[in-house]
Amino acid sequence: MSSSSNTPWRVAIVGLGNVSTHQVAALENIPLLDLVAACDTDRRKAESVPSNVEFFANYNRLLANTSHFDVILISTPPHTHLELASKALRRGVAVLLEKPATLDLADFDRLSEQAESAQTFLAVAFHAMFALDLLYYLDRADEFAALGDLISFRCRFRDPYVENGKVLSRALSLGGSWLDSGINALSVLGKLRSPESFVVADSEHYTLASGDQKPINVRSVVEFRTVESECALKGGTIETDWLSGKDEKLTELRFQTGKLLLHHSKQSVFQMHSDGKAQLRSNLGHGTERLTNHYRGVFADLVRMLEAQRSNLAFARRLHSLLFSAIDETTTRLIADPLDP
Repeated sequence: MSSSSNTPWRVAIVGLGNVSTHQVAALENIPLLDLVAACDTDRRKAESVPSNVEFFANYNRLLANTSHFDVILISTPPHTHLELASKALRRGVAVLLEKPATLDLADFDRLSEQAESAQTFLAVAFHAMFALDLLYYLDRADEFAALGDLISFRCRFRDPYVENGKVLSRALSLGGSWLDSGINALSVLGKLRSPESFVVADSEHYTLASGDQKPINVRSVVEFRTVESECALKGGTIETDWLSGKDEKLTELRFQTGKLLLHHSKQSVFQMHSDGKAQLRSNLGHGTERLTNHYRGVFADLVRMLEAQRSNLAFARRLHSLLFSAIDETTTRLIADPLDP
């Protein structure tokens, strides 16, 4: 796999789900990436990509045409990632794998070892870490120095995936609220501090069983603490929730003398005052949808990694280690009434 500074890397997308609209839109803004192929078992999805994009309804047939593309983005349900990524790596194709990369750390390590053995590029896409509000705060940390040191955080990632006591069919393949959104929140956390700084302190998980559906995680509360005794940041909480009926992603940062609210859904940064009022510091969306902006960041970072021939696997492994270590069956509660977690 190679590309000159003037020749775009050719990209194939596998899995044209809800997020693919944003991925395709984002790719249009990255000059050094060119979407040339797409694959989905639903042939009707061919209409969701530009007409000049070659469409495949069979993954093996896509892989039989690897000379047509350089990088493959695997954006299918998490339980399919191991098999699909492994097949692509065996073909020597560079792989960008959607989060969560796998369903356990052992499978993550298997893919990493396969990529290393084959000397083939493998990386993981964490779209939430490219939220414009998060990047705004990180780029302008000096402006907020008067607030003092960061001492705690609280991430709340909510999706309206439960209706009438049942998980929506389109959300079942996501693997539950913690697997789907916990990894997003962890990637935000990993931008604030090195993920090596954190360990899981406590966790509670709520699983919904309804009708003929298998039990699935619909709410989680996970507490983290830092391992650095002299660090002002002592820890914080990540909450994921499919029960609230809200589509809302927030990260609250508490400092020694104040608070900031990174409103990921609104792509805005607010400073919270002691009287409870919120002062808008910046509104960053400018009419572009949140996920489209996120994936612009993902793909710009992909170009940087490809050019440098480096990957984010070490970072990704630590995030997945935290994700899986928070899953403890002894802290899981089965609920029958989704209104009473």
